[in-house]
Formats: sequence, C-alpha cells, structure tokens
Amino acid sequence: MSIIFFLPSGGAGVLEELDSMYVTDVSELPQYSESDLRPDIEITTAGHLQGWVDIVGFEKTANISGTFFVIGDPAANAVVRGNAWIESYPDGVNNELIQEISVKQVGGNTTATLHAILKWQTQSCDDKGCWISGSFSETHDWTDSEPSPQQFTFPDPQNMTVEQYPGFVPMSLIRFENLSDSIISFNITTTDGSVEHLVNIGTVERTRKGIPYMNVTPFSVWKKTGTGIYHQGSDVIMEGNAISSVSLWTPFGKVPDFNFRDYAVYHRNEQTGIHPAIGFIIYAVLVFFMGIYIMYRSSRFR
Repeated sequence: MSIIFFLPSGGAGVLEELDSMYVTDVSELPQYSESDLRPDIEITTAGHLQGWVDIVGFEKTANISGTFFVIGDPAANAVVRGNAWIESYPDGVNNELIQEISVKQVGGNTTATLHAILKWQTQSCDDKGCWISGSFSETHDWTDSEPSPQQFTFPDPQNMTVEQYPGFVPMSLIRFENLSDSIISFNITTTDGSVEHLVNIGTVERTRKGIPYMNVTPFSVWKKTGTGIYHQGSDVIMEGNAISSVSLWTPFGKVPDFNFRDYAVYHRNEQTGIHPAIGFIIYAVLVFFMGIYIMYRSSRFR
C-alpha cells in the first residue's frame, strides 16, 4: 500500500517534515555502531592459534523489489569482523602474532580472509651464555564467503507520454509509462514552474546482523513551485508551456542527464469544435448580458 502526502506550494522541502527513519538516498543511511553488530562467531583451532572471521554485511545498500543493490565494488562496502589469538604458546621466546583482514570479490560472492602469522624463536644456553638458536613461524587463514549484493546500474531514460489538448487554454497531460522500480523521484520543469513527485521512499531497516539498509517502498509526495504546472492523480498537467528539463533520481543518486525529447511520445488530441476566437466572443457576450441582467435586477428593488 502506498503512503500519500500532499505538500502545499512554497512549503518545506519534500522530506523535511518526515521522520528520520525515511531516506531518499543510501548516503543518508545512519552509520552502524559496534554495539549494534551481531557477527556470527565460529571459532576454530589451527596449530597454536584460534580465530574466526565473519562478513557482517554491506554498507549503503538498497533493497529494490526484493533484490539488494550496492554501487560499485561490493567488497569495498563489506563490513568484516574477526580476530585470532594464541591458544597454546609454543616452546620458545619472543612470541609475535601478526594478523590482517582482506576482502575480495570472487564470482558472485564476497570473500573475507583473516590471515594470521605466529612467529617465535628458540634459545640455547651454555656456561658462556644464551643465544637464539632457531626462528619459526606458523600461518593460518580463516575465511568467510557471502553472496554479494547486485551492482547497481542506472536505469535507461524512461519513456514519457505527452497528451496535448489544444483549445482556448492549451493543456498537456504528462505521464511516465512503466516507471522503473529504482526511480525514487522525478522532476519536470517548465519556464514558469516545476513539479516534483516522490514515487518511492526508503525506510531505514536493519539486517539480522545490525547493518542499516534502505528498503525502497511505494510512496507519494508532490511538491510544486511556480505557476502553470500542477498534478492530477499521478499525472502532471501543464498549461501551454514547453518542458525545459526532466530529471530522475534513484537510491544511488541522479540518473545521468539525457535528452527527454528523444524518449517522449506526443499525442495531439482533437481540438474542440469552437474556434478559440469565437469562444472568446461568446464568453464576452455572456458576461455583457449578465452585467445588464444584474443591473436590471438591482434597479427593481430600489
């Protein structure tokens, strides 16, 4: 079910009065806190070491019609946690544990690796003193792999239909046919005004492991500026003016600029039987006789 709001002309921005749990771009998602994260900790032992690693999730993702998307390389947006430690110390001295986490894309999965190196030395002694008699190391990798979110690509320019109605006051009705689910809002601007329609919005939700994401949900908010352009239902109505620009936005930013005229279909409907000039004359005559009638009625009751 869509949520519908109507904003008055000249009012606050489209989202200024909406709850902070709504966003229109993944960049507006709140930052996760460490206390919110719920990694899957599965500890395993390897030699003298124990450790674990887990891909907790992905930052700045949007769920569009049941599919999670991210802009760019999913591995760059992965949130990974892990740790390794010495479970049983080897016989020797100068124990040192080095560990690092790396993340990469492998096919349709993201793989995280915790690479740990344990170094130590042995010592020998005689009546003259002690010395380092050997150097040793032990290496182990812990890995985790998760399906990657889809890499978002901006939708193609959307097909737009313009129904033209000539007459005494020419009108045009503008609508988008089969608007992409990834479109958050569109803006149509003329020389005298503009309308913006927020057709979807992102509710801020969290994964099972505590990572915020944008869940794209049907919505409807209109914002109007200027004159000569407004809306009826989900259609834009324009009085006589020509369209100067059309802009589209997604959860990952503005769709690259395009020449909307290349994707617009114009339908010119039949003009009314009364010529505009004749219609104006009839209108003027009616106003004239209405004025005479009002004066006549006024004179009778003096």
